[in-house]
Amino acid sequence: VFKYYKDIGTETDFQTNFLIESWNTYALRWIIYTTQPLMLLFLSLGVMAVFSLKNSKKEVLIFWMIWLIVPILRVSVPETSIYGGARQIMEYIPAMALIAGAGADFSLKFLISNFKFQIAFLLIMFIILLIPIVRLYPNQNVYFNFLTGGLKGAVENNIPAAGNSFGNAYWQGVRWINENTEKQAKVALVQGTTLNMPSYKFRDDIQYSNYHWSGIKREGEYLIELTFNYEAKFYLYAWEYVEKMLEPVFVVRVDGVPILKIWKNDLAHTKPEYKKSEKKFEGNLDIKRKDSSFNIILLEEVVLSRVIVNFTKDDQCQLPTSGFIETSLDGTLWTKELDPFELDQLGWRSEPHPNAFRYMFAARSAKYIKINTDNQSCLFNDSKVELVVLE
Repeated sequence: VFKYYKDIGTETDFQTNFLIESWNTYALRWIIYTTQPLMLLFLSLGVMAVFSLKNSKKEVLIFWMIWLIVPILRVSVPETSIYGGARQIMEYIPAMALIAGAGADFSLKFLISNFKFQIAFLLIMFIILLIPIVRLYPNQNVYFNFLTGGLKGAVENNIPAAGNSFGNAYWQGVRWINENTEKQAKVALVQGTTLNMPSYKFRDDIQYSNYHWSGIKREGEYLIELTFNYEAKFYLYAWEYVEKMLEPVFVVRVDGVPILKIWKNDLAHTKPEYKKSEKKFEGNLDIKRKDSSFNIILLEEVVLSRVIVNFTKDDQCQLPTSGFIETSLDGTLWTKELDPFELDQLGWRSEPHPNAFRYMFAARSAKYIKINTDNQSCLFNDSKVELVVLE
C-alpha cells in the first residue's frame, strides 16, 4: 500500500497546469469545486469558530482541522501529485463534515435563539443539501458546483477527471445491454477490464470479453466505456475509432454531459462518411529512408486504415519497441499518432507476426507518412511497405 501511494503520488505529474510555485493545487481546487456551496459556507464558519471557542471544544476543533489539512497537504506539497479527483484522500471528508457541523451549530446559536426556529433552519439546510443528490441520482458523485458552471462547465474547462463516476455509470450501461441486446451478444470494454465491470452482472447468454474488440472488421460487438476527462487515455486508436466513426446506441448523460457510451461496432451504426471497406493501396509510393525514419509520399490523398512494414529479421536487429508515426496532408503540418509501438492496438485480437510491423489508423486522411524508430530496428532490413486504405 505504501509503495502504491508512493508511486502514484510522487513519480508522475498528472496535472502540471495546476502547479503554483511547485505546489499542486489540484486536490484543493477539486474539493472546492465539488463541495456544495452551503457546505463550504459552514466549513468557513467552523474554521472561524475556533477563535471564539475555549478549552476542550477549541482543542477538538483544532484536531479536526489538522485531520482535514494533512491528507490534502500530502498531495499538494512540491513533488507530489494525485489523479482521479480527491478519491484517494477521502479521509478528509469526515473532518470536513465535523467542522461544517460545528460551523452550522455556531451560526445557529448566534442567529436564532428559538428552538423551533433552529429546527426549521436545520430542516431547510438539509433540504438544500439534499436537492442535488436527488437531482443527479444515481450519478450524484459527478457533482460540480456553480464555481465551475456545474459538470458541463467543468468538462468544458477541461478539469481532469470531471465526469468520472468511479465506475458507477457502468451499471447503467450493463442494465441497458441486458434489456436491449440480442441473444448471444458480444460485449467488450474500450479501456477497462473485468476488474472495472465484472462478468456476473451480465445476462447469462452474453459473451463478455475484450477479445471481441474487432476494430475495422466490424464484427458487431457492443463496446462500452466511461467517457470523462481522462488524465491518461490508453488504446488511443480504439478511442478515436469509436468516437470518430461510430454512432452510440446508448448514452448516460448528466447535466447534458455524456459520462458513459455504448457503441455497436457494425456497418449499420457506422457514421455515413465512414461506411467504407479496407482495400490494399495499389497506387505508387515514394519511400525514402532518412537516418532512422521512413518517409512515405503518396501522389494522392487517401483515408488511411493500416500501414504494414514487412522485413527480414536477424540477430543483429530488434523489433521496434519505441518510436512514433506522423501523418500529414501537405508535408508541413503533421499529426503525431499517440499509441506506442509496443502496444498492440487490437489487444487480445492481435495477430503478431515476427517479420512484420503493423500500425492502425482510425480513418486518417493523409498524403505523407513518417515512421520514426531507432537505427537498430528490423524495419530497415529488406523492407517492403504496404498501405491499407478505406474506399
